[in-house]
Amino acid sequence: MAIYCPNCGQQNDDAATTCVHCGAGWAPGQPFGMPLQGQVMPPPAYAVPRTNPMAIASLVCSILGCCLMLAVAGVVMGHIARKQIRDSGGRETGDGLALAGLIVGYVWVGLLVIYYAVIIGISIMAQHHPR
Repeated sequence: MAIYCPNCGQQNDDAATTCVHCGAGWAPGQPFGMPLQGQVMPPPAYAVPRTNPMAIASLVCSILGCCLMLAVAGVVMGHIARKQIRDSGGRETGDGLALAGLIVGYVWVGLLVIYYAVIIGISIMAQHHPR
């Protein structure tokens, strides 16, 4: 049976009284989480939440979205990033970046659809009404 370190959570041999990974010690039969007599246990390490890279890419693609493909890519990555951030349980941040990427991307898509519709409409009208 393996023993897991109360400090770092790494697996150790069942006869171990110190962790081979972080050096934390415990007495045989001692309840985990209690320091040895005279020993002060360091505070547990907490992971700092990181910004979701897909959220950053979403905003960058959306800002550069004057090309329809980049705007659509920004929207898709924004939706994926928001789902990943929701599912991360607090390990990832960047929901605001992803939301901004979605908004800017949708604005670009809308503007580009209107632009292409006007261009196509003008070219059709020019073919039917030659000068």
